[in-house]
Amino acid sequence: MYKVIVMNAKELAKAVEDKADVITIKGEFRKASFLIYAKGKVAWMVAIGAIAAAIALILASGVVPIFSPGTVPGAALAAAPAVGILGWPATTAAIAIALAGGGVGTLNKFRKYKLIKRDDHQIVFKRK
Repeated sequence: MYKVIVMNAKELAKAVEDKADVITIKGEFRKASFLIYAKGKVAWMVAIGAIAAAIALILASGVVPIFSPGTVPGAALAAAPAVGILGWPATTAAIAIALAGGGVGTLNKFRKYKLIKRDDHQIVFKRK
């Protein structure tokens, strides 16, 4: 069983793309990742569309700001519906995960994991 502990978007994207069986998310990043995971299907569909548009603008600009995607002109505006649904920290985390993982498919794969534990220090997901 492949288990991994992650603390940021890049590590989470790698764990998801590597098909980790168990992903433990620690640190402040766990809050944003939970918000990405916990949204309902309809809200997620709207958010993912806005995130995809923001990513397209970021990539078109030629600048890939993994840690501050809102710095690219237009990205924050394109992501506005996602910000309304997820909040700013979760939206920036989602954009960073998608950029690190090669696209929004990484986010959809992450949402297919099953939440098995959540406390004040960590969140643990298991691949279905």
